[in-house]
Amino acid sequence: MGHTAISTVIFVGLARLPQPCVAGDQTLAVELEIELPTRRILAVSSNLQLPGLARLLRETLVGACLNSASEALLELEVRYSAPFTAALGAALRRALQRATSDIPVDAPSAAPVRSREGVLATI
Repeated sequence: MGHTAISTVIFVGLARLPQPCVAGDQTLAVELEIELPTRRILAVSSNLQLPGLARLLRETLVGACLNSASEALLELEVRYSAPFTAALGAALRRALQRATSDIPVDAPSAAPVRSREGVLATI
C-alpha cells in the first residue's frame, strides 16, 4: 500500500584528515539529511565519534536552510577548534554543494514513486 512520507535526501561530503589524527581514520565523512520541499537540514552526522562535535553540528546546522548554511558554517568554525577543522569545513561545504546543485529551488513537495511492491506512493 502507498503511504505519505517526508521527502528527504542524504548528501555526503568527504575530506582528508591531517596525519596523524583521530581514531586512525584518514577520511572525514559528513552526512546532511535535507528535506526537499523546504531545503532545510534535518540531521547531520560525521564518522568522528566526538560528542562535542556531534552536539555542535546539530546546534549549528539542524534547522538551517541551504540558502543560509554559510552562516551556520561560519559559526561552527568560530565555535569549534581542532587540528581537523579545515577538513571538517571542506567536507561540510562539499555536502552542501552537492545538495545545492542537486535540489532545485522549487523542489516538489510530493513526488510519486514506486515502492518495492510496485505500488505508487507519494513521498
